[in-house]
Amino acid sequence: QFGIHIDICLHRAPGFCILDSLDPVVTGIQVTPERTNLFTDSHMLDAFVHQWTVFAKRYQGISSDHLSFNLLNEPKVFNTVAEKISDATRGRSSSRELVGQRSREQGAKDYARIVHAAIDGIRAVDPDRLIVIDGFNVATEPLVELASARKTVQSVHHYYPQQLTFYQAPWAREKKSPDVVPSWPLEDTRHQIVASRETMETFFRGWRKAAESGVSIHCGEMGCDKHVSPQVTLAWFEDAFDVLGELKAGWAL
Repeated sequence: QFGIHIDICLHRAPGFCILDSLDPVVTGIQVTPERTNLFTDSHMLDAFVHQWTVFAKRYQGISSDHLSFNLLNEPKVFNTVAEKISDATRGRSSSRELVGQRSREQGAKDYARIVHAAIDGIRAVDPDRLIVIDGFNVATEPLVELASARKTVQSVHHYYPQQLTFYQAPWAREKKSPDVVPSWPLEDTRHQIVASRETMETFFRGWRKAAESGVSIHCGEMGCDKHVSPQVTLAWFEDAFDVLGELKAGWAL
């Protein structure tokens, strides 16, 4: 009735939720974390594909002009609760440093495999459904190998730089807020510019290459937390919209 497009997204999937990567002691956000791993557990992958085929059957016949499927919110590889317990039992550290040593390339390959399986499951039921694929590593890295996937869009989440956009946000308490109230361009305590329109373009460099390879791009999330002043937020958005416009990317707030 109002011309609003609906994009159904799995924020918590079998074996994955980005909130599980946060420390509830630090953030104050209490969640029941997944004990399994979508990236490595075939049973979780089967459950994930099954959920999307159920949605495909339920909404079959509704045009993609009105409805799309966003497969997985902000994919990222990190230790699950079970893996942390296993590490602790073996006397190994389960720190962020250990998680960071994991192969990003392998994680991206696993994610591409997950996406392919979900697409195949949906296409078997609804061949023309528009499918949105979040970039890897919290929707910041495009998957060029999926450029040829029919009727798909890859989604970037734009919160660069997080020192500004996540300023005093409760879920980002692990990230120390700058000692000065953020500005745009962002300056440090010595009034040196550390982030600007130019560095924002660098953040999107991989997405620009993906667009040149034929990837359709949509910015599924962006913005600044409420603690950022309106003037700074609007200045940041002006540059964000310019950069996204150069990519011919759609966007959502």
